[in-house]
Amino acid sequence: MTTEDNNRAYGTVSQRRLPSVTGHPADMELIGGQAYSGGMFTGGVTSSTYTEVAGAAAGTVGSGYCHSGRTSGEQCGHSVIAVNGQVCTESGCSTPVLVFTGGTIPLQGNSGGTLYTDATPGRSITVRGHVTAGSTTTGYAQSWDTVASTYGVGIVPGI
Repeated sequence: MTTEDNNRAYGTVSQRRLPSVTGHPADMELIGGQAYSGGMFTGGVTSSTYTEVAGAAAGTVGSGYCHSGRTSGEQCGHSVIAVNGQVCTESGCSTPVLVFTGGTIPLQGNSGGTLYTDATPGRSITVRGHVTAGSTTTGYAQSWDTVASTYGVGIVPGI
């Protein structure tokens, strides 16, 4: 896979789960092919601010969530209102998913971006899921525990 401008390679899709492709009720891909660091970019879409990841855990109902994606950069102020939701798109229906509201909801092009809790002021990020869809008022994410159990993967902490 490469960036939109074909300027940088960032891995190869080694496994895919998508209702319309594989019949699985999840929307996620496993990207491999290179070493990845224990951090992510935060801030605006052109930010070079790198923030370390402390770990990962299942999403839970509550506030204090952020997401980061290619189209909208980092956006905070989200609250997860359900951990067993369903979202249906042109690719099919995915369940269970995290349902979140508040703040600026992810735009098209943010799919796969991280949904996380932010422990400011130290900025140790805990990954909680990956964005799969959004509307004007509601966002949806595949919970980290589903990703980890499906693919048998873990997070490499940056700290």
